[in-house]
Amino acid sequence: MLDGVQYQMWAIEINEGDCILSNHQCAEGVYLPVYSQVTAILMLPGDFARCSGTHNLHGNLADLRALVAANQKVRDPPGPGAYIEILSSYELEVVQAYMAHIQHHAEVADKNLLRDISKTTDGVLRESDKMDDGSVINLRVEVDSKEGSATFDFEGTFPMVINNLNAPRAFSKSAIIYSFRCMVGYDVPLNLGYLAPIHVNIPKWSLLDPYDDAAVVGGNVLTSQRMVDVIFKAFKACAASQGCLNRPLVMRALVITKQSLVELKRDQPGTVAVGFTIT
Repeated sequence: MLDGVQYQMWAIEINEGDCILSNHQCAEGVYLPVYSQVTAILMLPGDFARCSGTHNLHGNLADLRALVAANQKVRDPPGPGAYIEILSSYELEVVQAYMAHIQHHAEVADKNLLRDISKTTDGVLRESDKMDDGSVINLRVEVDSKEGSATFDFEGTFPMVINNLNAPRAFSKSAIIYSFRCMVGYDVPLNLGYLAPIHVNIPKWSLLDPYDDAAVVGGNVLTSQRMVDVIFKAFKACAASQGCLNRPLVMRALVITKQSLVELKRDQPGTVAVGFTIT
């Protein structure tokens, strides 16, 4: 959600209580009807500018109402999280300080792992893997043992493809965070601190940073997991899995009656055509 939230903050004017919905790939979107929702709880001075069909409007609207209701429950005590209650009980500076402490904890966990890695390697880790279409994901990690930092360089990764295996650049950051959370050996909540000592270089218009209008649905379920495999292999953390989320598709047959096919099958009045959509 990191890039998704930041994109909303840069993109549009937002006020306390607003619920922002997006699935544009610049904001970590993948495909309809999957949305990211950001709810403004406490607004501080600042600016945020833009958004973008549906195949099931009634169902989408019901999902969106549920999303809004869930975030409102978080805003209104005693819902899960109860951020407003926390801010009412403590000074804003105190809450922000503890948020910073959690991020610092994640950063320290990262740095400890990277320094340990530098003791058993020359500080440079390399790995690559291929997608099913032959596209290569290439990774070079250069560790700075003194700083406890690292550069993740995906130079050499294949250009974006005409199929839907492209992955928005936010996916690479998510893959890095996930991998580090698995490897650090600390029980630290998910937070931005995991990326603090990490610099990420992704070639523009590559498989991992495609055009804004590139097809990306496969990047969510396939390419993201293959990136995790590449990172784990580079760090010798574990063997690769199948590099896929194994998401099954539940299909619904749409039977088109002979009346609707009259223009297509005038000479075959009993013909029935069957199509498929994801439900």
